[in-house]
Amino acid sequence: MNKLELPPDLTKAERSLMHFIVKRELYPYGLRSKSMGSGDQRRLVIDKFYKTKTTQKSTGMDNKSSKDNKSTKSNINKIQESSRERLELGRMGDDILKRYMGVYPPSDEEIDMIMGVDVGEGKGSGNANVNGKGDNTSNSNSKGQQQKQQKENKWNLVGKFTDYINENEIDNGRHSHPHPQPHRKPPDINLAKRKALHEKLQSIKHAHPPYANMQKARRKLPAHQYQDMIVNTIRDNRVTILSGETGCGKSTQVPQFILDDDDDDCIKMDMDMGMDMEMKMEMGMGPGCKMAITQPRRISAISLADRVASERCEPVGKQQQGQGSQYQYQQGAVGYNVRMDSSTCAATQMLFLTPGVLLKKFHSDPTLSEFTHIIIDEIHERDKHTEFLMIVLKELVKKRKDLRVVLMSATLQSEALSHYWSIVGEEEGGNDGNGTNRKLLSGNVLDDDKENNSNNDLIKPAIISIPGRTFPVSTYYLEDILRTTGAFGVDESDDESNENDDDMMDMYDNALMSEDEADEYFKIRGGGINDNIDAIDGNINANGLINYQKEMLNRYHSMHDSEQIDNELIVETMKHIDSGRIAGDGAILVFLPGWREISDVMRLLENTYPFNDPRKFLVLPLHSGLPSNEQKLVFKRPPKGVRKVLLSTNIAETSVTFDDVGFVIDSGRAKEKNYDPHLQTSTLQSVWISQASAKQRRGRAGRTRPGSCFHLFSRDQHDTKFRPYLESELLRTSLEEICLQCKTLGLAKGGPGDSDGIPSFLGAALSPPHEKSVTNALDALIALGAMDEDTNLTRLGHCLSHLSVDPRLGKMIVWGYILGCAKDAVAMAVGMSYKSPFILPPPAMRSEAEEAKLDISGDTESDHVTMLKVLKVLDGYRKEGREYEFYNYCSSNFINAATIKMVSDLRQNIARELIAIGYKDPNDMNDWHNRNSNSDSSRENSNLEFLQSAIVAGVFPNVASNQERARNFGTSMNKMCTIHRSSVNGTFKQPLSSKRGQLHQHVAYGEMMKGEGADYTINQTTRLSSVLPILLLCGDLSIRPASLPGLESASLSSSSDNINTNKNGDASEASYNAAMAVNGWISVHCDNLTASALALLRNRLDLTFHRITSNPHRGFDDLLKMETDTLRVLDVVTKSSFDHSNN
Repeated sequence: MNKLELPPDLTKAERSLMHFIVKRELYPYGLRSKSMGSGDQRRLVIDKFYKTKTTQKSTGMDNKSSKDNKSTKSNINKIQESSRERLELGRMGDDILKRYMGVYPPSDEEIDMIMGVDVGEGKGSGNANVNGKGDNTSNSNSKGQQQKQQKENKWNLVGKFTDYINENEIDNGRHSHPHPQPHRKPPDINLAKRKALHEKLQSIKHAHPPYANMQKARRKLPAHQYQDMIVNTIRDNRVTILSGETGCGKSTQVPQFILDDDDDDCIKMDMDMGMDMEMKMEMGMGPGCKMAITQPRRISAISLADRVASERCEPVGKQQQGQGSQYQYQQGAVGYNVRMDSSTCAATQMLFLTPGVLLKKFHSDPTLSEFTHIIIDEIHERDKHTEFLMIVLKELVKKRKDLRVVLMSATLQSEALSHYWSIVGEEEGGNDGNGTNRKLLSGNVLDDDKENNSNNDLIKPAIISIPGRTFPVSTYYLEDILRTTGAFGVDESDDESNENDDDMMDMYDNALMSEDEADEYFKIRGGGINDNIDAIDGNINANGLINYQKEMLNRYHSMHDSEQIDNELIVETMKHIDSGRIAGDGAILVFLPGWREISDVMRLLENTYPFNDPRKFLVLPLHSGLPSNEQKLVFKRPPKGVRKVLLSTNIAETSVTFDDVGFVIDSGRAKEKNYDPHLQTSTLQSVWISQASAKQRRGRAGRTRPGSCFHLFSRDQHDTKFRPYLESELLRTSLEEICLQCKTLGLAKGGPGDSDGIPSFLGAALSPPHEKSVTNALDALIALGAMDEDTNLTRLGHCLSHLSVDPRLGKMIVWGYILGCAKDAVAMAVGMSYKSPFILPPPAMRSEAEEAKLDISGDTESDHVTMLKVLKVLDGYRKEGREYEFYNYCSSNFINAATIKMVSDLRQNIARELIAIGYKDPNDMNDWHNRNSNSDSSRENSNLEFLQSAIVAGVFPNVASNQERARNFGTSMNKMCTIHRSSVNGTFKQPLSSKRGQLHQHVAYGEMMKGEGADYTINQTTRLSSVLPILLLCGDLSIRPASLPGLESASLSSSSDNINTNKNGDASEASYNAAMAVNGWISVHCDNLTASALALLRNRLDLTFHRITSNPHRGFDDLLKMETDTLRVLDVVTKSSFDHSNN
C-alpha cells in the first residue's frame, strides 16, 4: 500500500500532531503527510515520495537475511551517507556566509521556523514556510525543550537534533487574501457606428471592378448553393454544427454569408417575419454582426484572413494608401489576431484568431460581448484550447441568448457534438433554415429526448452537411496491394485452394473497380451492377475470395511485423504506380510517421532504380523540422517528364494542399504525443491513425483530379480496429496551463472537492480528462507555488497565468528577475516553449550538424544556453546593421533562421506581458533585475552560474542525476533515462561531463518522454555545475545528522585552522556531519553550520521572493537592507560554488 488516508473527523490539532510525527519520525524513510479537501472533508493523507526498497536494493542490503532489523537500517543509512555528494561552496562562499550570519544572525522566530517547530500545511514557491502557524499544543513539552536547545547555540542548529525537517515553503499570500481579480471593463459597442462602417465598405466593395469576377468564382463553390439555408439556420439556432467536405468553401464563405446578410431578398424575408433592421442588427446578422473565427494554427488564421479579404477586394485590417501628406488609411471588414501579430481596425467584423487568443479575451470581457458569432473551425483536431473553449462557450450560450456558435469541420462527430451541445432553455419560435416553423430554437428534437424532458426544454443544435468539391478516389487496402503488386513474396502455385480459380480472381478484381467500372463489367457479363451485387454478397465466401484474402494477409504478417513500416512494400507500390497500370501522372504523396522513417525511405529510393534517376523522379521530404526554404520546394512543379515524390508526416493531412498529387501511399502510422497520468510522463510513439485521418489522407489524392490511395493496412483493420476520431488533447497532455486558466478566468472558484472546482469544471468537457491527470496538474501547481492547497491562485500563480509559456518556464522567468538575469531568462524560456531551431540534416550530414551545434554550445553543456547564444548572434548582427549575414551563419550551422526570428519576436511578446502585470522591462539592462545578465559577447559564459540557477529553479523537479561517466540517469520518480540525441548533451562526441571528475552529475531537463519501447529519454538539458541552486531554490529541504562514525562538528569557515584534513590536505569525512536532502532524493554532505546558514538563507530568499511577486512593479525598490544583502550573498555564494566546481 502506497497511501494511507485518515478519516476527516480529526481536529486541526490532531492533524498538526500527525504532521509533526510524520515529519520527525517517518520522513527519512520516504513517507510524507499532506492535507487534502476542504471544510468537513479536510483529511490527512500519508504516502510515499520515494521507494525505500529501491534504495535498499541499490546498496546491496537484503532485509530477509538480516537477523537484526534495527542493525540493518543502521547499516543502510551508513552506506547511503558514504555515497552522498559533498557540497563545496569555495572559500569566497564560505567567507560571505560567515560574515552574513554575523551581521544578520537568526532571530528566535527564524530558529523556530527552520527547526520545524512552527509548521504550516502546504507548499508555495518551493521553499520554507515563514507565515504558516500550525497548532502544536498537543506537543508543547517537546516544543519547549527544542526551543531551549536551539537558543543555547544559534549557530549549531543541526548538530543538537536527531532530525531536521523543513518541508514547508513560502505561501506567496496563501494565508492572506487570495489574489484580487482585476477590474474587467467590457469593450464599448456602438451599433450605429458599426452599421455605418459596414454600409460604407459594402458600397466600396460593389463598386470595385474585380469584385464581380470574385463573386463568379465564389458561386462555383458547393457552399454557395446552401447560402440561404446556412444563414437562416445560424440566425434561428444558438448552436449550429456544419459538416463540410474538403474543398466545399466553408472556412472562407460561411463568415461572408453572415456578414452579407443584408441583401434585398433577405431583408424582404425578415420584414415579412416582422423583423426590422434594428432588430436584425441586435440579433447580430448582417450590419450588426461581429464574428470571431478560430483556426487551430496561426498560419491558417493569417492565410484565411488574406484569402477572404482578397475575395472582398478589401485590405486586411487597416492599410495605408498614398505617400507623404497625401496618404490615407483604407479599412477592411477582415482582420486577424494571433500570437505576436495582429491586423485589425474599427471596421473589423470578421476576426480570424487562434483559440488561445480568444480565451485571453475572456480576461477583459467574460461574456465576449463584442462578438455576436463565435465560429470554431477545424474542430476535429481537438486541440486543448478548443476543447477548453467549448466548455466555456457552452455555459456562455446559456447566459447570452443572442450569441450564435458555429462548429465546422470536414470530419465531425455530429452525434456526439449534438448531444454535448444540447442545452436547457425556454421555447422560442424559429425555423429549420428552410422556412419551416419549429417549436424549439434548435430544430428537431428526438422522441426519446421529448420523453426524457417533459417540459420540452432541451435545445439541440442544428446540423448542416455540405458536399465537397473533390474528384473520385480509387481506394486500395493492404490485401488489394499485395494482390496487385505480388509483393508478399509467397508462391501462389503452392496453395491448392487457389488452383484454377480464375473466376475468383475476376471477382476480386471487381472489388477494386469503381462503381462505374463495375457496372460496365457486369453489363458485359450480363445484367447491371444492381442485378449482380446480391449474387456477389451471396457467393463471395463460396468463391473463396475472403478466405484467399485472409490467407494472403496471414502469410504477409507472418513475414513482416505489422507495427513496423514496410519500406519495401512502399517501393513496390511506387513501382506499380509508375508501371502505368494505373492511369494518371500526378505526384506521389507518401505519409510516414516521422523523420527517421522518411530518412529510411529516402535512402532506399536513392539505391533503387528508377527512383534514383533525377531525370525521372524528384524525391522531397516534408517535415516541420526542415527549414522553410526546403519546405517551399514541395509546392513547385517539377520539369516535364519528372514525377514528384513527397515523403511527409501528417503535416500534409490538413495544413497544406498540393494541386499536383494524384497518388497517396498511406502507411497508416503517425507520431502521437500522449500523457500517461499514472507514470506522469509524456510518450511520443508511432501509432495507428484514426478513421478520420485515413479519410483526410485519402482525400489528398482527389483535390484537383481523379486519384488513387493505397492504404498499407487491411480493410478489416480500418473498419474494426481504428479509432473513429483522434482523441481530445485534454486526454493526451498535462493540464497545468489549463488549470491555471480555469482560476484566472473565474470559471472554477471552488476547491478540488467542490462542485465548482477545477475537476468538476474539466469534467464537463466533451471528452473529460482522466481524474489522475487533473490531480497531477493541481499537485504540480501547488508544488510550484502557483496555487495553495485549496487551489486558490497565489501571487505567483497570477503572474504565471498571464504569461504565454508553460508555468514552469514562467517561474524560471520570475527567478531570473531575482537572480539578476531577467533578459536571458526570458529568452531561454521562449526558446524552450518553441520548437528547436536546429534543422534535421540529411543522414549523411548528421555528424557535421552535431559538430556545428557543439561549436555553438562551447563549454556550456546546455541546450537552453545554446539557444541563447544563437539569439545573441542575431542581436549582434542587427545592432551592426548586418542582419542579412545572419542567414549565412544559420545556413552553415544547420539552423532554421525563421525559427530563431520567431523566438526573437516572442521575447518581445513576453516582455509586454510582464510589463502589463507590473514587472519591469526585462530588456532594461540598467536595473537590478539584469545585474547578472551578460551583454558583452566577449564574456559570453560569464553568467552561466546564474542561468543554471534560474533554469533549475523553474523546471524542478525535472532533474536527473547519475554517477561519473554513467550513461543512464535516475530521476525523482525512480525512472532510469538517457539524454535524447537531439540534445547538445546527447551527441556521441560529447558524453556528458566526460572532462569532469565529479562523482555525481545533475542535469535539469525540460521534458521526459517514453519512446517506442520501455526507454525514457530527456531533452532540453542543462548540466548543473553545482548542486547549490537545488538546495536553495527548489523542492522540500530536509537536514539531519550524518551517521558516519567519528564525525565531529566543524566551523563555517573553510580555513585550514578550522577544518579537519587528512594527510593529503583534503577535507576529511569528519568535516561533513550534516546530510541535506531535497524531496528526500538529491542528498549532499556539508558541515552542520553551513547547513544551518543555507537553511536560514533559503528562508530569507523566500521572503524576498514573496515580496517581489506580491508587488512586482516596485521590485527591488521596496526591499529591506537585509533582503538586499540576502540577494548579494546569493550572488556571491552561487558564483563561488560554481567556480569551485569547475576548477
